[in-house]
This record gives sequence, C-alpha cells and structure tokens, in this order.
Amino acid sequence: IVDFGSGSGIICISILDQFPSARGVAVEPSPIAAALTEENARRCGVADRLQVVNATAEEWAARLEELNSFDLLVSNPPYIPSGELPDLMPEVRDFEDAGALDGGADGLDIVRQVLQAATKAGSRGAKVFLEVHHTHPAAFERAAAALGAGGDAGVGDAAGARALADGLLLGRGVQLTKTIEDFFGQPRFVELSVE
Repeated sequence: IVDFGSGSGIICISILDQFPSARGVAVEPSPIAAALTEENARRCGVADRLQVVNATAEEWAARLEELNSFDLLVSNPPYIPSGELPDLMPEVRDFEDAGALDGGADGLDIVRQVLQAATKAGSRGAKVFLEVHHTHPAAFERAAAALGAGGDAGVGDAAGARALADGLLLGRGVQLTKTIEDFFGQPRFVELSVE
C-alpha cells in the first residue's frame, strides 16, 4: 500500500494492522508529520512493514524505482479550496497545519499530484481511495460522464468537464469506480482504479 500525505499515519498503520502480510509506504511532505508516522508505526508494531518517506507525492513518484508495483493507494490529501480556509471552524483553522488543509484554488491541486503518482505506482487494477472536499465527488462524476460520452454528456460545460477529466487523469491512467458518502450523508470519498 501507499498512503500519500500520511500525517500521523493512522490510515496506513490501521491497514497494516488489519492485513498482517501487507507492506506499505507512507509518503508525507512534512518532516514533523513523517516523524510522527514513524513513532506511531513503532508504537503499533508495524514499523518493520512500513517505510516512511519525507516527500511530496510528486517527488516520491519521480524517484520510484519499481513502477506499477502497489495494489492499494490511499490519501486524505489537503483538499479545501484556498478561498474557504478563512471560513473554517476555528478548531480546524487555528490548530491544523495550513499545509495539511489547503488544496489550492479548486481544492484539487494535491489530488492531481496523488493521482499522477498513482498512475506510476499502482499496478493495473490497483484501487485508489481518496477523501475529498464535499464538492469533488460530483466533479469526478461529471468528468467521468463527459469522458464516457466522448466529451458531451449533457453535463452543461462539456469542455470544462473534459478538461477536468484530463486534469484528474480519468481515462489517462485512472478510472472512476464510484463515489461514497460519509456517515453524515455528505459526498466525501472517491474510489478509482489504475488502468
């Protein structure tokens, strides 16, 4: 498995705990968070099966030696559109690292990097699971619909949907499987597969 933007390591460590024969890589751009992932992996008894790399998804993928060798890729990347950061709840805005929240103008900057890395690291058919902004699952669905209809799926701005599909590598490395709601009924997750 690969966990892009591992933070404390909770996702990759939990997966390794549940699958004792699995091995993983935690890719984390913050040196402080990468050290926390290592510490938590030791505490949870999975450090011998988890390599922690202090890098962005893009940097890690650029120096990847074994291409297409991972079966599961997960990420809870920064996905909040930059313009929404000032309006976040104070307990999030004032205490979370801004680098762990800010996903760029549309909230998809890091998601795009993760998907690009997934096309290099994921084996054919590998699953990719992402937590995203509540507006992103619909954007993935619009982009996939435009792609499936040759760029015109009656989705309003077909050219924009096609450009989004290209940016998200839909049809050029990954394929949308489905979108998933969180426990509050909010669209929050996307499942993709590597082509």
